[in-house]
Formats: sequence, C-alpha cells, structure tokens
Amino acid sequence: MDAVVARELGLATSACVAVGGPTSIVKLGAEDGPPAMLTAQAVKNAQARRAAQAIAKSWHDVQAEKPQIYGDARSGNCAMHVNGPAYSEDFAFVSYASPSGEMGAYIFRKTDSRWQIIERVKLGYW
Repeated sequence: MDAVVARELGLATSACVAVGGPTSIVKLGAEDGPPAMLTAQAVKNAQARRAAQAIAKSWHDVQAEKPQIYGDARSGNCAMHVNGPAYSEDFAFVSYASPSGEMGAYIFRKTDSRWQIIERVKLGYW
C-alpha cells in the first residue's frame, strides 16, 4: 500500500490518506456494477489475470460487504484513498483513488520474498 500511496500522492498538499479494504475484484455477469471497478479482464498479465479470476466475487457479494475505513480518515475528506491488498497465489491487487481523480489498481508479484509492481490498471475518474 505504501508503494501505491507514494506513486499516486506524490507532492500533493494533503497528507491525508483514507485506508480501506480489502481490494475487491468483481466477476462480470448479469449484475454488472459501475464502470470503474476492478475486474480480472482489466489485468493484462496472463498469470495475474488468472490469479484475479480465482478470487473474483459477484457485484452482489461486493455490495453486501461493509466498507471499512481505518484511522483518522473516517470523516471522508481525504483526497487519497487506497484499499488493502487482495492476495491470490504470488500476486497482490491494491486499488486506489488518487487526488488527481484517477481510480485504478496496482498489481504486485512476489518474487524472492519481495513484492514488485508488475502492472498499473487505470479504471476511470471520479
């Protein structure tokens, strides 16, 4: 999560970061959700896409989960929002909304006990 915040927050004037979680990967189906959601189909790396498919949930199940915001950011006035990682195999998926208005996700792969960013997925703008 720190890597996502460092890349997306940059030199923004607000140091407030809302941390929620975990990241949800949504299965496409009859009950498709909003356009800026993370789906396995949005992931370009084939191995990471398969890992995302393994943990994808229906939009109905994602909506049923209670959103959680941690720390002092509960008031909702933070420009940066990052969700905790969703893990599958040697991959982690971390979604975010940046102060610039961009929504997206970073995909990490664990190699030699280190997490490295392998892909950035842009999902839309708020």
